[in-house]
Amino acid sequence: MAVSSYTLLGALEYMPVALCIITLYTYPLIVASIGWISGNEPFRPRFAVALIVAFVGLVLALDLPGAIPNVTGIALSLTAAISISVLLIASERERGSSDSRPFTLHMLSACMLTSIIASPALGEFAFPTTASSWAGFIGAPIFYTFGIIFLFVAISKIGSLKTALILNLEPVSSVILSYFILSQSLKPLQLAGIALVIVAVVSTEDRHLATD
Repeated sequence: MAVSSYTLLGALEYMPVALCIITLYTYPLIVASIGWISGNEPFRPRFAVALIVAFVGLVLALDLPGAIPNVTGIALSLTAAISISVLLIASERERGSSDSRPFTLHMLSACMLTSIIASPALGEFAFPTTASSWAGFIGAPIFYTFGIIFLFVAISKIGSLKTALILNLEPVSSVILSYFILSQSLKPLQLAGIALVIVAVVSTEDRHLATD
């Protein structure tokens, strides 16, 4: 997860945020493709349609028109997408329905130690200077930690494919929060995209939880 985060940050130097995010969120499609090709997941047309609809919804919600792609940025974003896909699939295969907390503790501890060592060595680490930046500095890792814990719990409960589909709601929630917290405007197409993502996720959950 740390590798994918740093890779995505590198991609942001070459492309707009929205284009980096939409490239990153090809990972639900990658997870599904690997599962179907390997035979670990049965191919369900309705689920496939939901994945495509969710991706189209993200394209609309993130307001991509005018964003100019960059080869290096696309490559870095796809690398991050593949890294997350491997993490989700490997986590499900290695742990199954077992307790995810020890795995999460070891992973986050390794990431923390790597960051503590690498940041000063690269000369790019600087402490916040304002109250709001300190709040973000402290709050971000706390919320991230709980998010990662719940992510692996979800994988152990419903599998990597369903988890990947639900994770399409992440950028949607960011767009919605930017409206309420940052007072950013939302275009009609963005609202339509948000609706598409929500419908795609909700339309599959009841059926699959009932039949799997």
